[in-house]
Amino acid sequence: MGQSESAQLKMGHQTHLAAERDIRHNSTWVTRPDYHDVPDVGQHSSGFTASHGAQNAPDQNSKASKQTSSLSPHELRSAGVDPMRNSGGPAVANLPTKEATPRPAKNSSIARRKRRLHKAMIPIGRASSEQMGSDIDCKARVQQGLAPSMPCWCAQLMDQFAAGGDSQLQAALSLCNSVWALSKDKLGCRAVQEGLKVAPRKLQDVLVLELHGHVRDAVDSAHANFVIQLVVEIMPVARTAFVAEELTGLAAQVARHRYGCRVIIRLLEHSATEKTTISITNELLEQCQDLLRHSFGRFVLQAVLEHGLPEQRHKIAVALRSGPNDQNGNAILWNAMNRNASCVFETAMLFCSEEDKDGIRKELLGKPASVLKVGQNSFGFFVLRSLLECPGETTQDALAVIQEASPVLLGSKQGRKLLGLLPNSDLADVAP
Repeated sequence: MGQSESAQLKMGHQTHLAAERDIRHNSTWVTRPDYHDVPDVGQHSSGFTASHGAQNAPDQNSKASKQTSSLSPHELRSAGVDPMRNSGGPAVANLPTKEATPRPAKNSSIARRKRRLHKAMIPIGRASSEQMGSDIDCKARVQQGLAPSMPCWCAQLMDQFAAGGDSQLQAALSLCNSVWALSKDKLGCRAVQEGLKVAPRKLQDVLVLELHGHVRDAVDSAHANFVIQLVVEIMPVARTAFVAEELTGLAAQVARHRYGCRVIIRLLEHSATEKTTISITNELLEQCQDLLRHSFGRFVLQAVLEHGLPEQRHKIAVALRSGPNDQNGNAILWNAMNRNASCVFETAMLFCSEEDKDGIRKELLGKPASVLKVGQNSFGFFVLRSLLECPGETTQDALAVIQEASPVLLGSKQGRKLLGLLPNSDLADVAP
């Protein structure tokens, strides 16, 4: 190697060292933060932003940054530090990618469930000072040490109820002025229910009186709704009229509520002929079309069919045969092939009048195309089965239509299931 070449290499080496020294003393690595380092909204950010470098780091990190930047890349590697990553955050080359969590589609099952639960919420007003009296008394007893914590208190009450005798009555008496506060608790609602079961009639009246004014809150509670249901079940009808009275004006909304529908069903089971229950039942039947296809409302309509008045059953039968038309212009088909309305059809064929049953059968079984369309639907199949169980001329015509279409129906699973409705049917003997 000549002297000129040696001089060039030496000069290049010195130039490289000078550049490296300048980089060390003027280190302004422009980085963007790792997604783990991004602070929450509203919190003070101590890291880097996309438009700021190391010179904008907080003061508490400046000293460590200067000490790190004074080392050479080789010394940084020896110390186990990545020279391409400064104290403020990772370098762009080392930034891990984070996939954005996809939001549920507008028509997905999760989104529909959220919208349904949101609509099922009942607007609850703030309770008055008189209504909140029992809550305040209960909290004061716990805070002053006159009563143990809620879990311990409930456990003691349940032990006293299980012991029987005088201790059972004493436990029921201790519920006074605390019924509503306990009813909202997971363990407390069970203690209240047990107390209502074992308390004498006069004490039951006193305990139930504390629930007056809280029915709307109770039907929106995952625990208190069971207390209201028990009150309707075990108390005389005259003592439970307040439940229906407080739900007046919200009957249809409560019928669509996951907890409220249970309360209305209990009212129909035990006091369907009472004036207050008839009033809220007629109120909710004004929205019968929507309740037919609602996942909770259809249970209420089934209870109305079983326990309601004849004119209320007739109104539901009319709703099953009317409503928004489907693509073929036949509204009854649209209801018969709905997941929830199909269940109401089956109940209607058990409890409706013969006149209403005949009207439903004629509309669904009168057209051969309707018979096959409903029968090959996963939900309509059950409706057709309930219709064919009723003897009549239209039933025989429908069976004949199914028999004629057997070669086509054998090609599908639902079609073979429909052929099983034929009397004395043996699909093994039918040629494919």
